[in-house]
Amino acid sequence: MLFDKDQPKICAFCFYGQDYGPDMILCSKKGPMGLQDHCSKYTYDPLRRKPAGTAVLRPVKDKDAFNL
Repeated sequence: MLFDKDQPKICAFCFYGQDYGPDMILCSKKGPMGLQDHCSKYTYDPLRRKPAGTAVLRPVKDKDAFNL
């Protein structure tokens, strides 16, 4: 997942990109780029990925199931 070889090459995950508004990336090599764009200078940075949302916990139906 984090270091998959099949990661899409997009500016949102690039080492050289910085957030520049809601739908733009400011690339230190190429200037303003779209989130889904990429160039030949693309270098994957795992720290640029946004984590997935938290899981929703289901309520326990049987309250006595966990008593010791």
